[in-house]
Amino acid sequence: MSQRFKMVCAFIFIAVLSAGLSYSFLNYQQHREAAQGARDRLARYLGLESKGTGNSGFQPGLEDGNSASTVTLGRDTILVMRTLYECGHEETETRQVDAEMVGLSREELQKECDGWTITEFSPGRVTMVREKAGMAPKCASTMHVGIKDNHVAIFYGTPEARCRLKSVTQIPVSGIPRAERMDLEKGIPVANKEQLLKLLEGLAESRAR
Repeated sequence: MSQRFKMVCAFIFIAVLSAGLSYSFLNYQQHREAAQGARDRLARYLGLESKGTGNSGFQPGLEDGNSASTVTLGRDTILVMRTLYECGHEETETRQVDAEMVGLSREELQKECDGWTITEFSPGRVTMVREKAGMAPKCASTMHVGIKDNHVAIFYGTPEARCRLKSVTQIPVSGIPRAERMDLEKGIPVANKEQLLKLLEGLAESRAR
């Protein structure tokens, strides 16, 4: 076999191999473009095509269009304001949001309400909590008489929601009639100072009888 014949055969082999590789590459490109086109059409159909970027496809974190930063207060949003007092009781105010709050996001509302902590935030309901020293106003404005260390004592608050001890009297519980002692164990509410003094006088006299 002559050298020239070998060279011709080698040239033909290289030409055939190059043609095969070119065909495979073109076929791969066509499949890739077809697949990309299908993905683009699907993205447009589902409304997931990104805007202003030139790229198509699903954008993580944007699928619901309602992220936490986009939630704002509406006219019908209910505002719940809880104040927790040092005495252990709380007061709650529930109302619709003020007109100037409409449209605020959670971050914007938090900046406006210094001293409050937002614990719940949704278009329908917002809950804010704060802590405050001292007694709740309802506790400070009500009193009842009970028992402390076997003596008649005066407490802030109501019998159902006893607050702090105000003072312990010098009236021992021993010797007080059983019915009145049972009332003291439950707690006897008093409306004012005059009623309190009258009750204490009656308890002291009941021991003397």
